Amino acid sequence: MTTTKQPQYPIKQVEISTDLSNIDHELRFKVTVIANNQIAKNNIIISLKRPKGFIFEPGQYIWLVLPELSKQFGIIDRRAYTIVSNVANNTLDILVHITNSDYLTKVKSLKPDDNVEVIGPMGSTFIAPSNGAVMIADSTGIAQFLSTLRSKVSKNVSIIVCNSDGNLPFDKKELNELSSTYGYKIDYIKSKPQPKDLADIIDKNEKKLIFISGLQNFVNHITSTLIDYGLNEKQMHYEENYPQIESDKRIVGIVDSLVNIESTENKHKTHNLNNLFAQAAKETNSHIVLTDSNGRILFANQAAVNLTGYTFNEMCGQTPRLWGGLMSNHSYKKLWAELRNLQAVKINTVNRRRNGSIYTVLLSIIPIMHSGIVIAYLAMEDDITEVQEQDKAKNEFIPIISHQLRTLLSVISWYTEMLIDGDAGKLSAKQKKYLKTIYSGNQHMVELLNSLLNVSKIELGALAVEPEATNIVDLTSSVVSEQKIGINQKKINFSVVYEKNIPILHADPKLLRMIIQNLLSNAVKYTSENGQIKVSYSRYNDEFILLKVSDTGFGIPKSQQSKIFTKLFRADNAKLKDSEGTGLGLYIVKSVVDKIGGKVWFESKENKGTTFYVLILIKSNCNK
Repeated sequence: MTTTKQPQYPIKQVEISTDLSNIDHELRFKVTVIANNQIAKNNIIISLKRPKGFIFEPGQYIWLVLPELSKQFGIIDRRAYTIVSNVANNTLDILVHITNSDYLTKVKSLKPDDNVEVIGPMGSTFIAPSNGAVMIADSTGIAQFLSTLRSKVSKNVSIIVCNSDGNLPFDKKELNELSSTYGYKIDYIKSKPQPKDLADIIDKNEKKLIFISGLQNFVNHITSTLIDYGLNEKQMHYEENYPQIESDKRIVGIVDSLVNIESTENKHKTHNLNNLFAQAAKETNSHIVLTDSNGRILFANQAAVNLTGYTFNEMCGQTPRLWGGLMSNHSYKKLWAELRNLQAVKINTVNRRRNGSIYTVLLSIIPIMHSGIVIAYLAMEDDITEVQEQDKAKNEFIPIISHQLRTLLSVISWYTEMLIDGDAGKLSAKQKKYLKTIYSGNQHMVELLNSLLNVSKIELGALAVEPEATNIVDLTSSVVSEQKIGINQKKINFSVVYEKNIPILHADPKLLRMIIQNLLSNAVKYTSENGQIKVSYSRYNDEFILLKVSDTGFGIPKSQQSKIFTKLFRADNAKLKDSEGTGLGLYIVKSVVDKIGGKVWFESKENKGTTFYVLILIKSNCNK
């Protein structure tokens, strides 16, 4: 298969933030079987009663659990299946390909009113962008697309079904009806597709995303065929099976020779450096898993077995979603975007053990490269459950104490204002000066408490997104008014520019205020007298507006720019020139932007100034 040469080490590490606060238990539901229908040879659809409150997106999967099987055989009692039903249905339908395994024999025998369990929903989704997509599947891979097609989530979708054996595991009549009803374009190809077969179906110039689903050999062949046709690998997206490269086959043998060092053949080779590293990986207390480039587990040490509850035999050949899958779709997409850009990733996430209990880990994933391509991934997990619980207790304490302190500070502010205004008698100029200093310090304390409360809400997951019709012009004017005193005192040349036809946003005004307030207050704080600050809004595309906040202030040292969105971090030059900052403002900005589905970045030169850019969705995709 053709592969793209990629840059070699060093690989940059990227930290991804996640909201784990609402994940405190396994999403497991007891459900009743409604129907078990054979739709083709060795293919059945199991229909389950949809639990109350079970909300999923098209393309997500569930684990089907047969607890009785574990009691009988002591084996893994679950398999992952894509949900194929419409998101509005009252059933959860899964398409199952039957083999002779104990598990699938039991699934085949399920009958109405039998009780099973499901865990989910989990995983990423096949959501086509506004310009449409091409979906290519073999006869079994069509399951990945059925929920998306039945839910009519996209327009301008082309579907290519490759069916060399003529045995479609779904109702072809229904697929044709969906095509007719929703305007999908559908093509059936009976033989293995060649470039000429795809030329009449896929327009190279449209640059649409291409979703590929099916057995491993099918995915390999389709990917090679599309590349030969002249399409870019970056257009191609996959679900369970990714293109298998030659190194995937080689690395299995390499791993076997390194990790099985207790075999007779290798007993006398422990002096070899490779074997020493392999032995260290096996015996370390840190959870270590090595996968091929498709995420299939090749090696897991005893620490991974202890942490997850699965034996290595149960893990081998599976993917880490065996114990994972609880992150949001948004987090998964960010994770894979970074990995595909050859970045090592560090992320806090929540997993579930074999017994269903939840634990929190710091997960690091490192792409392993050889000859310019990724041949494997090394994943390491550190159990930080206890640390997270301590942090949660701390964050729950902060709002309580902050509320009480704010009450006291409000009293101080109120009486100080009264004294300054002469309500208790005329004051000398010196007395007024001291009282104004007290008032200013008190206001700084209020700002600090507000920041702490916002951080606490972010980390507790209590920062709800409540979109409404929001006039960004009015909102910005209000924030600017709050900063007028600082702007005027420093004689800053200040301007706000709005591009014509800035729309009314469907967004949460309190969260937008946090973003604008923190960026603007930073700009004022770190811009010297007679400096310049410019705020501007413009359309970015049909989905976003772009906010720019530029200043001619201190700038951020290049060596410290990677830490600028970290909680409590302040650049050295900022600390020298202003000792009163909290290091929370930009952390809040980044957290809020991530929460509402935008993007924030900046450009800065020390002593020249900084420009922050924020993409804000015109229409929020969150209801609450």
